[in-house]
Amino acid sequence: MIHWNHDQNGRDWEGLCKTGKSQSPIELSKRSSEHKRLPNLNFQNYFEHFGKPSVLKNTGYSCSFKIGKTRFSENLEVSGADLKGTYIAEELHFHWGSMVSKGAEHIINGRRYDVEIHVVHRRSIYNTMQEAILHPDGLAVLAIMIRIPDYRESGNYTDARHRDIHRNLTTLGDLAPHSHKRFLIAPPSIEEFLRLLIRIREYHSTTLVHPAVTVGIILKKLEIHNFYSYHGSLTTPDCQESVHWIVFREPLIVKLNPIFNIFLLRNVDRKNVLNNFRVSQPIYNRKIIYNI
Repeated sequence: MIHWNHDQNGRDWEGLCKTGKSQSPIELSKRSSEHKRLPNLNFQNYFEHFGKPSVLKNTGYSCSFKIGKTRFSENLEVSGADLKGTYIAEELHFHWGSMVSKGAEHIINGRRYDVEIHVVHRRSIYNTMQEAILHPDGLAVLAIMIRIPDYRESGNYTDARHRDIHRNLTTLGDLAPHSHKRFLIAPPSIEEFLRLLIRIREYHSTTLVHPAVTVGIILKKLEIHNFYSYHGSLTTPDCQESVHWIVFREPLIVKLNPIFNIFLLRNVDRKNVLNNFRVSQPIYNRKIIYNI
């Protein structure tokens, strides 16, 4: 599929996206899952600095952070649980809603969170993402929810609240130039990382992130033993069914201000990238494991 968008949240996508029987995202719940004690997840080098600056890019559908090798020329890797081997981290990106709606992709125990982070990995026996994507065991994606406290808890804004947020967004959008040459200090937290998005507001713009940043900033406060595991697909076309999903049940708590920047990103039509999540897909007869 060459041309696609999130205007209908994936309902209009064709091909495997429409006909597949192991599609993602899905609704997850403890009640409908098989409870099982899995081995611990093992994270290698997630707290190591990178060997060179990393690229943060506005793809027009999301924002993508390229994950390279560490300063010791080693990969970031995850293994354990029920993963079929060792998986190498390639990139992370986000899915979100809008100023008036939530936008995480997986629904957990009946709840959709505000934002969802995907850390995409390829199995180490495959040389490239293009090769890995062709195999049912080719990819592993860690899905991490973000909840914004006291924000959209009721699902609605007051008109005044909406105006205040819009005014703040407009102001923030004028703060910084957009330049792929801008070299930034290493963000010490997920909040600071989100602040970097102000520099990639325009479609296909990029910025360099200091190599001292670590992917571990998203794991610091995460309950890594509390997760769902299932086999599914990519959540964007061509929706290849090559993903082992690890979906963490408990969200990260992030304040509202850093999230402003995610709503500023623009697509190829210079419109804000909003509600870039896919609707929930049928589970069919898939087994979903809840780690206990």
